[in-house]
Amino acid sequence: NVVKGDGAVVKIAEGVTAKIFGGAIKSTIDNGAAAIDNAGKLTLKDVKIEGAPLADGGYSAYAVISSGNLFIEEGTEVTAERGCLKFSGVGETVINGGKFTNKDIGARTLTSHVVDVEDGGTHKLTINSGTFQHLHATTSGGVVICNRTNGTVYVNGGNFSGGNYYGNNNLSDYRYGGTFSVKGGTYTAKPADKYIADGYRVFTNGDKYVVVANDVTVATTKEELADALTAVNEKINVVLLNDIDLSIASLGQITGGSGEYKLGGENTKNITIDLNGKKLNITTTYWSNLGAKNDDALFTIKNGTMTSSQETGTWNSYDVTFSNCDYVIENVVFEKAIAFDNTGKSVSLKD
Repeated sequence: NVVKGDGAVVKIAEGVTAKIFGGAIKSTIDNGAAAIDNAGKLTLKDVKIEGAPLADGGYSAYAVISSGNLFIEEGTEVTAERGCLKFSGVGETVINGGKFTNKDIGARTLTSHVVDVEDGGTHKLTINSGTFQHLHATTSGGVVICNRTNGTVYVNGGNFSGGNYYGNNNLSDYRYGGTFSVKGGTYTAKPADKYIADGYRVFTNGDKYVVVANDVTVATTKEELADALTAVNEKINVVLLNDIDLSIASLGQITGGSGEYKLGGENTKNITIDLNGKKLNITTTYWSNLGAKNDDALFTIKNGTMTSSQETGTWNSYDVTFSNCDYVIENVVFEKAIAFDNTGKSVSLKD
């Protein structure tokens, strides 16, 4: 799509509800008009959006600007030279996925932010997931900026890289002191302590930093994972930072002869393994049967890949098997069959 003049390629007026699912929207105007200007209620999914190219030193609207309500879902890709997303007014934006990139512009002097809560008002931005990267090599700019006193930004997850703004490489409340709360995400530089919400902390994983809740155990090795899963706490909540090959024997066999490795203690009510995009391989030469020591516990596994090393046998030895308690399995890829041996209990499978 090509628009001449100062108008946006796509403009959603106040009071209008619209959805754009799929396709491509591109601004080619060298004065930097937005690809999308939203003042209404707009949902984006699986759409590619590209902002206009800019001359050296240029300053313009971002690829997407919104003073209304905006909801961005997985599959959306926004690229720009100056900036991807700019928010103002009294609206609300929720980002549940997608990829947002300030492109490498070489040796030029542009200053830009990937995401900018700007221009007054009380706009509220919530980032639950997505990839946000600032690839400018020679210019300044933040990845996520809250640029006004009454703006609010809540970061619950996502991957953030690049940028260099006011001494913080990823996010900033700039100079106006807006609300900025970080509860999750992975960063290539440690987020400033003042942006971390109460009850959360930062862990190092190679050259990245991960923000997790205080009640979460971080596992980077098989030993750390085994220790977490055999703890007798009321609540076990562990997140993987690496692919892990976990020997089932390291979990301590509870039910002799039947192969059930029941995790936690008698009073453990919740067991959660967040695979965090990693792979958990249960290494065994026979059973890979996991459960909870407390039959009334809820066992949750989510967000990654799971398998076992057993190559042959009947279902109860070959499959990845789960026994005795309630299960929630969400967004997990299994590389072999799974079986549930938990008569009278519940199983919820999603994605």
